[in-house]
Amino acid sequence: MHSADAPANANTARASLQALAAAALLLPGLAPTAAKADEPASELQLSHYRESRRTLIDLPNSLPPLTVDSLRGSWQAKPLDALQLRFEFAQDSWSGATPITTAPLAAHGNRAIRTGSAGQLITVGASPYLNGPVTLDRQFTPMQADSSGKLVADKRLVHTLSSASPETRREASISGALSEGERSIKLTLGGSDEPDYQSRYASLGTSWDFNQKLSQLSIALRYGQGRIDATLDHDAAPYITKTAFQSQLIQDGSQQRLHGQRNDSGIDLGLSQVIDARSTMQLNLAYSRNSGYLSNPYRAMSVIFVDPRANPANASLLSGDLRALLEQRPGLRRQWSLAANYQRYLPAWDAALALGYRYFHDDWQIRAHTVNAEWRQALGERWTLTPSLRYYRQSAASFYQPYLLSQQAYRQVTIGPDEQVSIREFNPRLLPGQFSSDPRLAAFGAISAGLTLSRQLGRGASLQLGGEYYRHAGALTSGGEASYADYHALNIHAALQIALDEAAPGEAPLPHHAHQHTALPAGLLPGHLLAHGGDWMLGYRYSDSYYRGLQQAGSSTSEAACGNLPCSSMPSAMTMRMYMPHLMWAASDSLTLMLMPQFVDMRMDMRRLAGASSADSHAHRHASSGVGDTELHALFKLGEHDHAPIVDLGISLPTGATDLRQRRSHQRDGELLDYAMQPGSGTVDVKPALSWQGGAGAWSWGSQLGATVRLQSHNRQGYALGNTLEANLWQGVALSERLSLQARASYQQQGALRGSFREAGPISSSAENPANYGGRSAALALGFSVNLPNHQQLAVAWQQPVWQRLNGTQLSAGGSLLAEWRMGL
Repeated sequence: MHSADAPANANTARASLQALAAAALLLPGLAPTAAKADEPASELQLSHYRESRRTLIDLPNSLPPLTVDSLRGSWQAKPLDALQLRFEFAQDSWSGATPITTAPLAAHGNRAIRTGSAGQLITVGASPYLNGPVTLDRQFTPMQADSSGKLVADKRLVHTLSSASPETRREASISGALSEGERSIKLTLGGSDEPDYQSRYASLGTSWDFNQKLSQLSIALRYGQGRIDATLDHDAAPYITKTAFQSQLIQDGSQQRLHGQRNDSGIDLGLSQVIDARSTMQLNLAYSRNSGYLSNPYRAMSVIFVDPRANPANASLLSGDLRALLEQRPGLRRQWSLAANYQRYLPAWDAALALGYRYFHDDWQIRAHTVNAEWRQALGERWTLTPSLRYYRQSAASFYQPYLLSQQAYRQVTIGPDEQVSIREFNPRLLPGQFSSDPRLAAFGAISAGLTLSRQLGRGASLQLGGEYYRHAGALTSGGEASYADYHALNIHAALQIALDEAAPGEAPLPHHAHQHTALPAGLLPGHLLAHGGDWMLGYRYSDSYYRGLQQAGSSTSEAACGNLPCSSMPSAMTMRMYMPHLMWAASDSLTLMLMPQFVDMRMDMRRLAGASSADSHAHRHASSGVGDTELHALFKLGEHDHAPIVDLGISLPTGATDLRQRRSHQRDGELLDYAMQPGSGTVDVKPALSWQGGAGAWSWGSQLGATVRLQSHNRQGYALGNTLEANLWQGVALSERLSLQARASYQQQGALRGSFREAGPISSSAENPANYGGRSAALALGFSVNLPNHQQLAVAWQQPVWQRLNGTQLSAGGSLLAEWRMGL
């Protein structure tokens, strides 16, 4: 390169990077941090996914569809110019029904559930049934009676569905990237934890910038280990053949657990290229190797055994024996993928176009193609609208089959001359070495369409709201599954994103307090205004509370705790975590509006009492989590002076679930989780509050009175939580312009629960008794607040109950960790 060309190329590089940054700002999920991806930033995202009910063809599907609530967050900082740190957290909570196997419709894998009096039975749903007799013709086609009672061939298939208890997966990772000149190195450590699977992983990568930083080449190595500890379904386990995994099974009381190990490794190669001032392109090549236990412990393969000796050669119909075997996948999987992405900024439209393609191949003979397109349209200076479209198709795994047919007896029982009984099981060598009916390994296609709306809120922050419709169907690819496997789903999401360095200049709209250097204590209801009309503020509240030790009012007998019936189980401990992001906007100098969604995560440990039946679904640990109720608040001052009281008129909308259930067990449908374990209230609630604060010198003080009033006498399940009243007094002292200490005293009163679950049966646990809810308590909290750089505030406190008077028999509150972060924009 001639020296005279260097300045021109440098200017071109700068112009290209500026154009790339402008285009990247329109990327959904990246704005505003994409423009400066290596600068301090944070993001929080909530999403809700819900599938349609699967079709059972000849029966109504009463099982709840699969739903997933997700919470994701990330925080990125640069403590040193050459060092970048990033922390990521994810939590997924799911519940609902999923297929456990596929079988011919004639096998009646979903048995009818009927209700009503004799002669007036009504079919209301279906329950899974894995084994049973099947009639076939000479071509081994399943037969079943038509409307006239005549046996006819029926090749139709159907999924056998089973529901699961609510479960939660948590994942966290931390990464550090060290840069020097045009080269950087990055190390990531992380782990994932869920009730039946734990994994730990690490990756090490490096990247090089070259060609005037218009090109970047990256390489990364990955390694992970996973441990499976799956509790097999109590009802299904006796009817599923698990011979191939006998060495991995452990008997735990009345339940069986399956253990397994897996190892994952891989390598990623990437090339990013700035093509010109308006276009960029990325190429990525990835290879993965998975080994160990790669099967799904909850998936079975239906096998119809046809015993030649039990079916005469001249018979027109054959009798088959339907059985279920745990699926057996290969113990090794190698995967390759190649992806290409192209983005172009279109100044004439003030928009950006993104196109992508990905090819996937593995040695299970799955071939997959993905094509996606996005159009990111700027609407004025602050709004962006992004429609997207994605198409996916794959071929089936080489060992995928909806069901298997084996010409042998499942089990032969003979009696010898000495009257000794001899049992001979089926010969597994007459079956394929690997088999699975998991629909995710079948041939299918999927198409999805999404729409995302993004708004810049202030310096370096944006709010995104979006949704995506997804359709899964065998008809969307050649040779795909029949329509029995089709379903559709809807995913909605909301995200808050902040580029922390963007908020540094100028005066930040911090909350309006009597003393600006003193933040409100953690744990209060909303009680502050923003300083000026048009200001924005982002915040995040977190509480972690635990309860343990039963407190009983009046009689201490278990009969009293369970409504004059003997209890079979009692709660021993409970934890409740609440994640509450909030967004505030000053409509004027005297009116501030606030939006606060919630994500709830709860776990309750139970102890079984002496003589209790193992069929009690409450006599073990159970958990729930998901999106809670969403609150809207309007705050205004009663007066013009700084110390005027602040009124909060809030409303809570019932966006949280109240119908989460245990899984079906012991031939009984899953019972609803206890009232305290439901993420939502199910009712529309009014939440008024009155706050006042003052101060002199380094000292500050305040008071707050708030309430929750249920506007409905009951929710869809037939009950309503009690009204609440809360009072707070606090005192604070500033140790410096940044740090202050605070003490707070609080009193809370909650009314008794009204009504009960409409379908409630006999009470077996104190947590099921509506009389064991509500009460009064007093607590003290000690904490601190600190003003951070970039116009942020952090308040942390520990709250400890000092007096409780609870209704009935309940767990006592043991203490709470409270934290609140705020950032003015």
